[in-house]
Amino acid sequence: MPKISGLEVFKVNIPFKAAFEHSLKSRRDSESIFVKVSLDNGVTGFGESLPRSYVTGNTQDAVYAQLKDFLPKLQGAELGGLDEGALFIRSLDGVEAEARCALETALLDCLGKVSNRPVHDLLGESLNQSFASSAIISEGSTLRTALTAIYFKAKGYKFFKVKVGTGNGPDRVRLVRRLAGDADIRIDANGAWDVRQALEAIEKIRQFNISCVEQPTRKGDFDAMQEVADFCHEPIMADESLCTKKDALTLAQIKGCDMFNVRLSKCGGINRSMEIIKIAQDYEMGYQIGCHVGESGILTAAAMHLATVSKGLKYFEGGYSKLLLKEDIIEEDLTPRRGVGYTLNKPGLGVTVKEDILRKYIIK
Repeated sequence: MPKISGLEVFKVNIPFKAAFEHSLKSRRDSESIFVKVSLDNGVTGFGESLPRSYVTGNTQDAVYAQLKDFLPKLQGAELGGLDEGALFIRSLDGVEAEARCALETALLDCLGKVSNRPVHDLLGESLNQSFASSAIISEGSTLRTALTAIYFKAKGYKFFKVKVGTGNGPDRVRLVRRLAGDADIRIDANGAWDVRQALEAIEKIRQFNISCVEQPTRKGDFDAMQEVADFCHEPIMADESLCTKKDALTLAQIKGCDMFNVRLSKCGGINRSMEIIKIAQDYEMGYQIGCHVGESGILTAAAMHLATVSKGLKYFEGGYSKLLLKEDIIEEDLTPRRGVGYTLNKPGLGVTVKEDILRKYIIK
């Protein structure tokens, strides 16, 4: 059985082609963590996460330090066969959130390559061979909003998410509705409002036929989001307030929202995300598989494998790395075609990492 012969962790800042803005952050680079796992049979696997202090409280430096301390404990560990390897990965103890996501993804990549199977085969039954992807429109000028909406409409996208935390939200949604036609449009406030502000903003915006309101109130204030959910007929989706299985259970039990935004990095990787999705299914709630701004093709691929086995998936976000990053670190182009993403069927994550590009953007 193959053994782990090498483990590396990198802090990487890949520049964006243009800034991405929402109410919590204006971002110009990725602030990523990457993990590389090498096996003694020559197989290598890569994983990724994007620490966001305003979501999980973890910084890039903190996650890097945690992994630098933890990874040596896995040196020489036997990955095992298919079942043993999957159990080994699920049972990892000592890392959570972004650290776990990066490490787990790299190990799943290795296990898939060793067993000559795509990662989704390690997770369960393949249910979705394709999934409609969403265009995300950041906050910004009227011109930028218009150009972005026109671009994604021309590319065949039928689902749009508009960032609306600032005061010009209704005008921006009106513009997107006019340009996107009959597309499904939802809004995301990134926790910018209190209850009164949320209800007033939603009242102004609902005339444009929105399908969902994401994170209207402050992260962690479950009672505030529950109050908004009680007063609104539009589904309310938790994002920044949903990072752990405990968060998911609490929100489900108090009916604090109608949907979950499951993002691999904040939720601790694929296996932790599957636990949260199971809660959504058990409580008959909706959910989407989302992404963090700045993800490379590695994490997009991981999300696509999760989407492949996810029953009842409402929305999918991802595949923006070629559009947003100055350079992606994989050879493949995972940009949705006509707004649709597809299952990846090559062994492991199914992507080819350009390690020279990754190392080009390492920061000390």
